[in-house]
Amino acid sequence: TKQITIGAISDDTPVVPVYYTIRFENWNGTLLENISVLEGTMPVYSGATPTRPDDAQYTYTFAGWTPTIVPAVANATYTASYIAVPKQQGLYDLQTEGEQPHKLLINGVIYILRGEKIYTVTGQEVK
Repeated sequence: TKQITIGAISDDTPVVPVYYTIRFENWNGTLLENISVLEGTMPVYSGATPTRPDDAQYTYTFAGWTPTIVPAVANATYTASYIAVPKQQGLYDLQTEGEQPHKLLINGVIYILRGEKIYTVTGQEVK
Protein backbone atom coordinates (compact mmCIF):
# COMPACT_ATOMS: atom_id res chain seq x y z
CA THR A 1 0.00 0.00 0.00
CA LYS A 2 1.29 3.43 -0.98
CA GLN A 3 0.87 6.31 1.39
CA ILE A 4 0.35 9.79 -0.03
CA THR A 5 0.94 12.84 2.11
CA ILE A 6 -0.73 16.06 1.07
CA GLY A 7 0.71 19.21 2.52
CA ALA A 8 -1.57 22.01 3.61
CA ILE A 9 -1.43 25.25 1.69
CA SER A 10 -1.86 28.31 3.86
CA ASP A 11 -3.78 31.28 2.52
CA ASP A 12 -3.01 33.24 5.68
CA THR A 13 0.05 34.94 4.18
CA PRO A 14 -0.92 38.50 3.25
CA VAL A 15 -0.31 39.42 -0.36
CA VAL A 16 1.52 42.71 -0.64
CA PRO A 17 0.59 44.55 -3.83
CA VAL A 18 3.54 45.56 -6.01
CA TYR A 19 3.53 48.99 -7.63
CA TYR A 20 5.84 50.32 -10.32
CA THR A 21 6.76 53.87 -11.22
CA ILE A 22 5.85 54.81 -14.77
CA ARG A 23 7.33 57.98 -16.22
CA PHE A 24 5.93 59.75 -19.30
CA GLU A 25 8.43 62.14 -20.91
CA ASN A 26 8.31 64.54 -23.81
CA TRP A 27 10.74 64.28 -26.75
CA ASN A 28 13.34 66.36 -24.89
CA GLY A 29 13.22 64.41 -21.60
CA THR A 30 10.86 66.83 -19.84
CA LEU A 31 8.63 65.02 -17.34
CA LEU A 32 4.99 65.07 -18.45
CA GLU A 33 3.57 62.71 -15.82
CA ASN A 34 4.85 60.31 -13.17
CA ILE A 35 2.40 57.64 -11.97
CA SER A 36 2.40 54.58 -9.73
CA VAL A 37 0.77 51.51 -11.31
CA LEU A 38 -0.18 48.17 -9.79
CA GLU A 39 1.78 45.25 -11.24
CA GLY A 40 0.08 43.86 -14.35
CA THR A 41 -1.99 47.00 -14.88
CA MET A 42 -1.80 48.93 -18.14
CA PRO A 43 -0.32 52.40 -17.53
CA VAL A 44 -2.49 55.24 -18.83
CA TYR A 45 -1.22 58.76 -19.51
CA SER A 46 -3.83 61.25 -18.28
CA GLY A 47 -2.18 64.58 -19.11
CA ALA A 48 -2.73 66.92 -22.02
CA THR A 49 -1.70 65.68 -25.46
CA PRO A 50 2.07 66.18 -25.70
CA THR A 51 3.33 68.86 -28.05
CA ARG A 52 6.62 69.71 -29.67
CA PRO A 53 7.27 73.21 -31.01
CA ASP A 54 7.90 73.67 -34.71
CA ASP A 55 11.44 74.37 -35.78
CA ALA A 56 12.79 75.96 -38.95
CA GLN A 57 12.36 72.75 -40.96
CA TYR A 58 9.46 70.79 -39.42
CA THR A 59 6.00 70.90 -37.85
CA TYR A 60 5.48 68.10 -35.30
CA THR A 61 2.37 66.01 -34.63
CA PHE A 62 2.10 63.68 -31.61
CA ALA A 63 2.20 60.04 -32.80
CA GLY A 64 2.20 57.98 -29.58
CA TRP A 65 4.67 56.56 -27.07
CA THR A 66 8.04 54.85 -27.46
CA PRO A 67 8.36 52.05 -26.59
CA THR A 68 4.80 50.74 -26.94
CA ILE A 69 2.98 50.83 -23.59
CA VAL A 70 2.61 47.39 -21.95
CA PRO A 71 1.19 46.21 -18.61
CA ALA A 72 3.50 47.16 -15.73
CA VAL A 73 6.06 44.50 -14.77
CA ALA A 74 8.85 46.92 -13.82
CA ASN A 75 9.54 50.64 -13.55
CA ALA A 76 9.35 52.12 -17.06
CA THR A 77 9.75 55.32 -19.03
CA TYR A 78 7.72 56.14 -22.12
CA THR A 79 8.74 58.97 -24.43
CA ALA A 80 6.39 60.97 -26.66
CA SER A 81 7.12 60.42 -30.34
CA TYR A 82 6.18 62.73 -33.18
CA ILE A 83 5.65 62.73 -36.92
CA ALA A 84 7.81 65.44 -38.49
CA VAL A 85 6.13 67.20 -41.40
CA PRO A 86 8.62 69.18 -43.52
CA LYS A 87 8.07 72.90 -43.90
CA GLN A 88 8.98 73.90 -47.40
CA GLN A 89 8.85 77.56 -48.19
CA GLY A 90 10.04 79.16 -51.35
CA LEU A 91 9.21 80.94 -54.53
CA TYR A 92 9.36 78.95 -57.75
CA ASP A 93 8.88 80.13 -61.33
CA LEU A 94 6.34 78.30 -63.47
CA GLN A 95 6.83 78.32 -67.23
CA THR A 96 3.67 79.65 -68.90
CA GLU A 97 2.79 81.99 -71.73
CA GLY A 98 1.93 85.62 -71.00
CA GLU A 99 2.26 87.08 -67.50
CA GLN A 100 4.72 85.01 -65.45
CA PRO A 101 2.97 83.33 -62.44
CA HIS A 102 4.87 82.06 -59.41
CA LYS A 103 4.18 79.18 -57.04
CA LEU A 104 4.53 79.89 -53.31
CA LEU A 105 4.62 77.06 -50.77
CA ILE A 106 4.03 78.14 -47.16
CA ASN A 107 3.62 75.57 -44.37
CA GLY A 108 2.46 72.93 -46.81
CA VAL A 109 -0.13 75.15 -48.59
CA ILE A 110 0.49 76.04 -52.24
CA TYR A 111 -0.45 79.47 -53.63
CA ILE A 112 -0.17 80.82 -57.17
CA LEU A 113 0.94 84.44 -57.57
CA ARG A 114 -0.07 86.07 -60.84
CA GLY A 115 0.43 89.82 -61.08
CA GLU A 116 -1.04 91.31 -57.91
CA LYS A 117 -3.45 88.43 -57.27
CA ILE A 118 -2.88 85.30 -55.16
CA TYR A 119 -4.77 82.05 -55.82
CA THR A 120 -4.96 78.67 -54.13
CA VAL A 121 -4.03 75.70 -56.30
CA THR A 122 -7.73 75.21 -57.03
CA GLY A 123 -7.77 78.66 -58.62
CA GLN A 124 -9.79 80.39 -55.89
CA GLU A 125 -8.67 84.01 -55.51
CA VAL A 126 -7.51 84.74 -51.94
CA LYS A 127 -6.23 88.29 -52.40
